[in-house]
Amino acid sequence: MLRNKKLISILVALMVISFSLDVMAQRKRRETRSTGPKKTTMDVKEVKSDKASMEKRDEAIKQLNDLIKDYPEGPRKAEVYRRLAELYWEKAKGIKDVIMKEFNKATDKYYEINDPNAPMPELDLKPSWVWNNKAVDICDYIIKKYPAFTGIDEVYFFMASNLMEIGQPLRAVRYYKLVVEKYISRWVNTFLTTITFLKRFLTTRL
Repeated sequence: MLRNKKLISILVALMVISFSLDVMAQRKRRETRSTGPKKTTMDVKEVKSDKASMEKRDEAIKQLNDLIKDYPEGPRKAEVYRRLAELYWEKAKGIKDVIMKEFNKATDKYYEINDPNAPMPELDLKPSWVWNNKAVDICDYIIKKYPAFTGIDEVYFFMASNLMEIGQPLRAVRYYKLVVEKYISRWVNTFLTTITFLKRFLTTRL
């Protein structure tokens, strides 16, 4: 009986480790998949907004749009679309970063001159929203065209993040919930598989 308890403890420990490795693998996969925002499904990374980085991103967007035109249908095409949505998101974030820097400079200058007649700086993020909307359109297409795509959790995340940017938090929450449900579902399946194995293992030992 004591031996069986030890075996159970070992198997449970292995199960927990497998969960942890799964999470780490998912994060690592996302971090190495792109050079864009390190803030993907679970981790957000900073998007470079310098001129060289923006031009490099524009070139990547152009290449992917050209590639998609003649790309054969299938799961790999869904991945190309996913990467395009990610690049649109990165571009939107890069443009927003530039706009915010200019707005902050203008605001600082406004308070420095201390002139009540001077016009108050206005924040206009419409140029970045254009690309957020493009990302939303691509994500929506992937979700409808490739519902079984293995990277659908990332697509949900990109959809939610871009919806938040354009002021649609209620829709965004819906997709954030899908991301969570996707992870929970995977962990539950792993758990149930492990429990089934554990039951069979113990049955042969009792």
